[in-house]
Amino acid sequence: MLIKEVQAKLKLSPYILRYYEKMDLIKPYRDENGYRNYSN
Repeated sequence: MLIKEVQAKLKLSPYILRYYEKMDLIKPYRDENGYRNYSN
C-alpha cells in the first residue's frame, strides 16, 4: 500500500505518516524505486 492509499484510508496527511516513520512508530519498507510501501 502506498502512502496515498494509507492517507485516504486513515484520513491522515502524508506529513503525519512521515513523522510517525521518523519517530519509529511505523516502518514502511522501500521498493526497488525507493517508494515507501506500507503492508496491510
